[in-house]
Amino acid sequence: MVIKSTSNPWGGHSYVSDDPSDFHTLSRPRTACPTFSTTLKTSLLCPGLLIHSTLLPSLAINSSLAGIAYTVARLTNRLEVKDLIWPLGPLLNAWWSAVFRHSFAHHPVSIPTAYKALARPEKLVLAGVTLWGGRLFYRVLSRMLKREKGRDKPAYESLKRQHGFSWNRIWWKMFMPEIGWLSLISLPVVTPFRLGYYSGAVIQQSLTTTTQKGWAQALSVGLFTMGLTMEVLADWQLDRFKMGKGIGIGSGTRSQADSMEKENGNGVKFTQPDWTAEAGVDGRKVSFSRERENREEKICKEGVWGIVRHPNYLGDALVHLSFPLMLYASDLLTPIAVLGPLANYLYLRYVGGDKIDEYSRARRYSSEDVSKKIEFDRYRRERNSFWPDKSQIYNKWTWIVVGCGAAGALAERFIMGVV
Repeated sequence: MVIKSTSNPWGGHSYVSDDPSDFHTLSRPRTACPTFSTTLKTSLLCPGLLIHSTLLPSLAINSSLAGIAYTVARLTNRLEVKDLIWPLGPLLNAWWSAVFRHSFAHHPVSIPTAYKALARPEKLVLAGVTLWGGRLFYRVLSRMLKREKGRDKPAYESLKRQHGFSWNRIWWKMFMPEIGWLSLISLPVVTPFRLGYYSGAVIQQSLTTTTQKGWAQALSVGLFTMGLTMEVLADWQLDRFKMGKGIGIGSGTRSQADSMEKENGNGVKFTQPDWTAEAGVDGRKVSFSRERENREEKICKEGVWGIVRHPNYLGDALVHLSFPLMLYASDLLTPIAVLGPLANYLYLRYVGGDKIDEYSRARRYSSEDVSKKIEFDRYRRERNSFWPDKSQIYNKWTWIVVGCGAAGALAERFIMGVV
């Protein structure tokens, strides 16, 4: 058998075999693809192929991750370990489908060779899911490590205290359903690497079509940049709020006393936060401290948290929406890939995400801090949960996020023009 290298307009390389029995995905030639309607007919007529090529491999990877996470969570009594599979699922599915599985094929291909064979749009999708998944994985893991040993995040602590809690029920009620959701959400980062040979949804050779769809590629990069920016800002601003610091540009609805120093005529100096105090009386020094009191704001409502109540979930939705758009711009889109952002949105809005988060917070605040519950209820009346209302057009943070997205789209167009 002879393996020949060919190139394509996107900068990728295809390795075409002269052996007709070799149906290795890497061996497919980069030929012109049919219309989207043709791809739709192929998808509808071959449901078994779709399940075998996309869902089953994803289910296998996600089930393995869930089994490992469940074992660790049960041994450490930390349900938060489950959250690690959300970034790892799509990330590992994408890299396995695009690169790693070729090393175990009938005719093995090295990892560098498999990666080199990817075209530029495929590499963009892979880079995007890696950047998003890597950041989220680091965020969840670092948050876990900062907690005291054996402590879970507040929502899970409240769940474990409920009557009838058992780890066996948690496996069937939480872990198992999330395996299915993750497999659907991973479709946009799996299908371009698995269905290209069979469905014909591979990269279009026509430079005219490429030019016409340049706007879609720029828009996809812009959406991804907006979403990732919103997620990063949301996490950063929430951390600073919890530490009693400002959130950045124009912050300051919290008590200004949090960052003031007060000194009176008796030589007593107070520095907040944490009210450290040093007093000098009759030549003697007495030091004492107490917790910060009477803080004006108990819930972060500024920055991107003033746009919607769940800016991190909105950012996540934009990131996942950008993947099918990138596939469309590169003629890699198959109809089943559209299920990814749809499943992600449904889960964030109506299954897990903000629905579970707000229910847990309302219940916890009611029993632990009534004033915080009152403030939370006011926040819910003033801001939408997921999608911004029209008044947010006057919010400077809205334009900061949009500006970052526009910068990402322009940068992508500039790089494409240079390359």
